[in-house]
Amino acid sequence: MNHPAWSFSGLDTSQRMLQAAQQRLGVAGLLDRVELHQTETSTWNCTRAYDAATCMLVLHFLQGRTNKLALLRSIAERLQPGAPLCMSAICGVPGSSAWELQMAGWRLHMLGNGIAEEQWQIFEQSFGVTSHPLPAAEMEELLLAAGFTAVSRFFGAYLIDGWLAVKALER
Repeated sequence: MNHPAWSFSGLDTSQRMLQAAQQRLGVAGLLDRVELHQTETSTWNCTRAYDAATCMLVLHFLQGRTNKLALLRSIAERLQPGAPLCMSAICGVPGSSAWELQMAGWRLHMLGNGIAEEQWQIFEQSFGVTSHPLPAAEMEELLLAAGFTAVSRFFGAYLIDGWLAVKALER
């Protein structure tokens, strides 16, 4: 196993997601290296600064720029200066022609890989209800406003975008 001295903390507000993580960690033999916490990042009682962070497919579930920015700032507050953040989110402008084109392709992909039409419809109807995407450019602005630099897009598929960013060095 690579990097046996590394340890991790995992946070989620969903007990169901934490149970899934615990199961996967057990299969991978990593349970002894990971602490899981059911909490909001902003209220997590953490005294150490971390060397890196991820925030994968979370931000689009938060409504409004203010809440998204608050989460990114709370992550930045828990990182060492110069620490990387790897982040992804669903991005775009629902209803725009680009959105509709990407959703049509995504639908074909998902249905072609075994997702039932009913499940696709639930996913498609979640936008504006339980999922609140922003355009990718606005997500990049939020990363900068939260105290990250060197924002670099590393991934894009359908409406999912991914970035690497670095917590700004303290002056």
